[in-house]
Amino acid sequence: MVTSKGGRPNIDRLKRKRLVGGLVDALRHDDVVVQLEAARALAELAQAGHIKWEPRDAHEHALMVLSAPGTFEARKDNLAALDEAAVPTLVACLEGLSARSGVSVAPWMSHNLTEVIRDALGAIGGDEGVDRLVAMVVSDKARVADDWGTPYILAGYAAKALGMIGDPRAVEPLLGLAHDSRHAVTCVQALVNIVRRSAPQMSTETLRSLAAMDRIRGPFDEAVDMLRSSEWPESREEFQAEVGFVHGTRKTFDETKELAEKELASRES
Repeated sequence: MVTSKGGRPNIDRLKRKRLVGGLVDALRHDDVVVQLEAARALAELAQAGHIKWEPRDAHEHALMVLSAPGTFEARKDNLAALDEAAVPTLVACLEGLSARSGVSVAPWMSHNLTEVIRDALGAIGGDEGVDRLVAMVVSDKARVADDWGTPYILAGYAAKALGMIGDPRAVEPLLGLAHDSRHAVTCVQALVNIVRRSAPQMSTETLRSLAAMDRIRGPFDEAVDMLRSSEWPESREEFQAEVGFVHGTRKTFDETKELAEKELASRES
């Protein structure tokens, strides 16, 4: 295989020479950035009519969709067609790209791509997806107060995806993560989505945990204050937007608790 210094495949050279075998081998490289670059090169060569290439399995298909030329919106539409078989690849890419946060990558592989992957995992759901996302949420490393690195980033992505899925199994892990004020608002926004969709399917124990969520009120209020603008609004519109944000966010907290209490009351009547 044509490689760069350090043994990393030279994707640009492989593409120029149209070395399909080398590019296909790179789809299994340890670095997900290399995998994505190789898939992008294969897709561009195929699109130009220089080669014929079709993904052989769910892993390669997911890489092809993630790296396809075009807008992020188009990529989102294609990701909607993926199923649970793509979850391991999506999780690996989310972890790998999050670990590269702040490191220069190709523009098409920017922060927006991790959000696209997060939303894809949220849309797919499934047992493996929930398990892998919950593992990110309960990671002890995600809760180290002075660590804003990969585990912190992944926990935030996972919380949002779990809120999209709506699986009650995520409730306790999210309540645990919400004790960290850095994650509290994201967790509550996820929890309200879960309880809206799945309250009737929740165990009584889970509902009681939500009804008692005042125990995370402190970190939540601290998070809301942190998210507010530190500067005095320059206009009436900015002031109204800030007031609306604070009111709406706190209303989400109250709604989560009230929906759980309502479902509990219906079971006891």
